[in-house]
Amino acid sequence: IVSRDWSSDVCSSDLVLVEAWFVGDRDRRVPVTGPGTPDVPSALAQVFTLALRPWLGKCADALQERRELDAWRHAYCPLCGSEPGLAVVAPDGRTFLMCARCTLRWPHDSDACPFCENANASLMSSFGAPDGAYRVNVCDACRRYLKGMDVRRAGRPPMPLVDAAEIGRAHV
Repeated sequence: IVSRDWSSDVCSSDLVLVEAWFVGDRDRRVPVTGPGTPDVPSALAQVFTLALRPWLGKCADALQERRELDAWRHAYCPLCGSEPGLAVVAPDGRTFLMCARCTLRWPHDSDACPFCENANASLMSSFGAPDGAYRVNVCDACRRYLKGMDVRRAGRPPMPLVDAAEIGRAHV
């Protein structure tokens, strides 16, 4: 078996881009030339997410049953640090946030905004599909929203990429 040191092939600016993507630093920009060239950082972020999702998903599966997750009450994933992409109401009625990057789920107080922790009901809105399976929860305090799914009404487990698209098409 031939072994090769790949570190000489990796440019330090490449490592900076990967690190910036992982920690969520959206302010980094890569010089782009030519008219009509796509936004390189967002394109790279998509590539990184798709490339690492299977590995991060396996890590999430391994950590999912850990009791320590029950105590996690932050607006970011305890595994990869990404924001939630979906709120899921489980069959037992508890609400979980699902990471947009690795699909790890952690408990959430469904009455509060996961981003700013606003719990003032007058500043929260919720728009649901007629069947009640999908909804969009909106916070007027931080002006953000989170798509949601009720597993009890959908009749199946969440599929993050499918459900995010489905909620975008739902008549809410």
